Amino acid sequence: MEKVTTQYTIWVLVILLVAALAGLGYYYNKTRATSENPTEVARQKNTKIFEAVVKLVALPQDPNTVVATISDTSKLKDQRFFDLAQNGDNLIIIPSVGKAIIYRASINKIIDIGPYAPAATTTTPATKQPARTQQ
Repeated sequence: MEKVTTQYTIWVLVILLVAALAGLGYYYNKTRATSENPTEVARQKNTKIFEAVVKLVALPQDPNTVVATISDTSKLKDQRFFDLAQNGDNLIIIPSVGKAIIYRASINKIIDIGPYAPAATTTTPATKQPARTQQ
């Protein structure tokens, strides 16, 4: 009877070991693939943030949506829109609807929503100068 119990215990341990090794192999492969492509990691993170915000407010899917992390609020203190922002908050800009959103992932809340208008670029048209002829 003890021999059967010992064999049963060994088989259970072998199966658990194989399952653990398979799980570790899968985890290693997944983390290695994402760490080799930082652009993909950033895209996945931005998608995750956008999906969290969409659960809180209705937004269109816009391929030009920009997700950024606010890293230094002291540089933004002259802009009222960022008064409630904290370092680590996310700024989501959706150009198609002209909105900017400050989102705090740590509490899963939208901190502020405001209008977004891209900065107008002023270009000075080139003036043509008449060609000078030598006299």
